[in-house]
Amino acid sequence: MSISSWKDYQKQHSLIRSEDGKLRYADVTRLVLVLPPELVSTVFTFCLPDDEFIYPDPCAAPLVLLQICTRWRWIAITTPALWTSLYIDFDCFHNGRDDVDVLLCDWISRSGSLPLSIKIADDFAIFQHRLNKRQMKAVFGMVGKHSARWQDMCFVLYPEHSAFLFPVSGDFPVLRKLIVECQPDAAPGSVYPSRALDGAYMLRELRFHTLRWPDLAMPWNSVELYCSDDIGVSASLDVLRNGINLIKCSLSLVHEPPRSSASLPPRASLQELTLVECANDPTESLLSMNLLRNLTLPSLKHLTLKFHDASGRPSVDVREFVSFVTRSSIQLESLTLCLVPGPVQTVILCLRCLPSLVTLRLQPHRSMTLFLAELAKTSDVGGVQFLPRLESLHLVKPARRRWNDHVASEIMLRMLSSRWDSRLGGSRTHLRTVHFNHAGADVTDTFTALVTSHPTFERLQEAGMTLVFGKSPCQYLCETKWWVEGKKGGVVE
Repeated sequence: MSISSWKDYQKQHSLIRSEDGKLRYADVTRLVLVLPPELVSTVFTFCLPDDEFIYPDPCAAPLVLLQICTRWRWIAITTPALWTSLYIDFDCFHNGRDDVDVLLCDWISRSGSLPLSIKIADDFAIFQHRLNKRQMKAVFGMVGKHSARWQDMCFVLYPEHSAFLFPVSGDFPVLRKLIVECQPDAAPGSVYPSRALDGAYMLRELRFHTLRWPDLAMPWNSVELYCSDDIGVSASLDVLRNGINLIKCSLSLVHEPPRSSASLPPRASLQELTLVECANDPTESLLSMNLLRNLTLPSLKHLTLKFHDASGRPSVDVREFVSFVTRSSIQLESLTLCLVPGPVQTVILCLRCLPSLVTLRLQPHRSMTLFLAELAKTSDVGGVQFLPRLESLHLVKPARRRWNDHVASEIMLRMLSSRWDSRLGGSRTHLRTVHFNHAGADVTDTFTALVTSHPTFERLQEAGMTLVFGKSPCQYLCETKWWVEGKKGGVVE
């Protein structure tokens, strides 16, 4: 491109990124080549934050682009792709921003006809600053007018505001993700049509947290991911019965009035299942086992079972679990077990029927030395090794559980050595990765010191085995979020 005159240049500020990652314009000026608006528009889209929902920050794109010069402002306003995502935090109202409704209206109108991704969040912790129903209705009304362009939507709100959530005459032809989280102090009523989402045929992901809408019809044939808190066994069976194309399902189970439920036909599509329950009533049967009793999942690859407050509970009925595995003929690849009620022998019996396991994450309810000893064996009953395909193991030691550090460290080192060296005996698979953590971050970790200072530990690391020992939950576990966390930052026993 030839430069014929100074008219080809424009004097303007330079847009730079600060150390905190925010965009701002520099106080110095320079001469820059005037690029075509289409190219500038494309460059602007690469300035957007990586967040799924963009917060309207004056120091970040797209708002910062309006402050550079008149030309950039015009290009940014006329680039719909910059305005398709928005995070509406009601703290904006709390801080006295009277122009939030204007900002919201302008933001959505600038997106043109493109699909919208919007998150509306009411901070549960700021009770005294909550918006009244009139304000909430205005916000939801403004967003609801564009329901035909809803794509990825997330709502975090109070029950009394849920009546404004779905527009009465709404249409959702491009909706693919819906997340609704309600403050768990009351159940919302439904004043919208019971079949409000029945026509959302593009809906793939559906998450309900502390929320029950039994009358809300769903396009079950399209839903592939479903998550729900506070759901009973019968309602869970209804979800799995209707969601014939579900691939991933996560359910937090609660007790409900008893009603008859028939076993489901095999669900060939479901590959990942997570069941969580609060097992604090020793007189009640385990809800997860009641649910598995009615399921046949031949394609299941990933299973997670979590139990909160399980102290004092009777052991898991191993027969129910084995029956589920046998009936489904599953080839499970990964399993997560957190605080399974009963002794470690119960866990071992459950694992014996899963020789296909490649990844195991275990947070035992009691001491894990028996489990480590079982893993250390070169052969099991009938000459078959316990968990012969295991390649990745993550263990979390129970909180406030005492064990003999010297004995446990010896068993751990023997297990690591035998599992790594099994490849020398012709085994196609061997244990490659081991993570070990304490449930509490304030323990004196003599065990970890004994293991990591041993020559065997160094030899295995040099040979290529990945070993991570001794990091606290704050350093490591918070990245994975698979363990059961206690009320005081430790792990519930």
